[in-house]
Amino acid sequence: MGAEIQAAVIGAGYWGTNLIRVLHNTDGMWLKAVCDARPEILQEVKARYPQVALTQSYEHILRNPNIAAVLLATPPATHYQLARAALAAGKHVWVEKPLALAYAEGRELVALARDRQRLLFVDETFLYDPLVQQARAIIMTGVLGKIYHVSSERTGMGRIRRDSNVWWNSAPHDLSVLHYLLDVPVIRVSATGHAFLQSRIEDVVWASLRLAGEISAHVYVNWLFPEKKASLVVVGERGMVEYEGRFDKRRLIRSEYCLRQLIKTSRVEAACANLIPIENTDVVEVIHGDRTEPLLLACAAFRDSIVSGEPAPSSGQSSLRTLAALEAGAHSLAQHGMWKDCAA
Repeated sequence: MGAEIQAAVIGAGYWGTNLIRVLHNTDGMWLKAVCDARPEILQEVKARYPQVALTQSYEHILRNPNIAAVLLATPPATHYQLARAALAAGKHVWVEKPLALAYAEGRELVALARDRQRLLFVDETFLYDPLVQQARAIIMTGVLGKIYHVSSERTGMGRIRRDSNVWWNSAPHDLSVLHYLLDVPVIRVSATGHAFLQSRIEDVVWASLRLAGEISAHVYVNWLFPEKKASLVVVGERGMVEYEGRFDKRRLIRSEYCLRQLIKTSRVEAACANLIPIENTDVVEVIHGDRTEPLLLACAAFRDSIVSGEPAPSSGQSSLRTLAALEAGAHSLAQHGMWKDCAA
């Protein structure tokens, strides 16, 4: 593979700590530096990784010619500015989801990466879960028939942010997986939510989506829920695929079903003519996830994309579809559920 790619992690909070750990264990990558504005956080990093350079200055990272890549694990409102500065400085960029908080900003970042011939990678971690990749393969075979609907839920207690709402923090996972599995865009979004804990920062959101091909979907995200869920179900005319993304319970279930069309030949059938019986339903495949961490696979994909120049599934260009749906949902939230078209 050649020389190791020297990289810096920007932001050493909850997710930045995970990135530091995984990057440190990724072959072909060299964690050269960590940047955080909080000195006490840097001291914690130093205790665990004494060989890593530490700085409070992002400019210091950008001016270092040996650092080829930066990984941004900072609040969503900072993504656009920090990514733009890194791309302008000639760095490959990994951005924590979402890519930005506006579709126009995302497009600008994609164009800048193309002009500077640098990789722009969005941390849509679940796209690198082998179970999600297997689900996509199953769907693409056509075994489910025409896709009707997708239902996703992401719930749990905690990780409540002060800087942005549950829609911008949790829904990017579900929307990116939705786009990856079906490979069709979301056209319109209607989202409603409630801010119980903080004024104007929703901690629960319901969203209805209309996708190309007359596919419907719904996304439910909630920071205040007794059960931790990361589930998605794809419903087709002949079968369904269920995905559970919680690390300790990851699995994929494929089911088949058949609806029996009634022929009125008896009084019993005539009485039941308002029903469509399910003739059969069977679980035909259960695949359990292994202990491989999807974030580790994402880091490997980032490395490989830098080396090969080939776009990853979560490239900036691919992530624009997710950003368009997020932006439409945010506008809908602000207007109490009014349907909003996604940017083209």
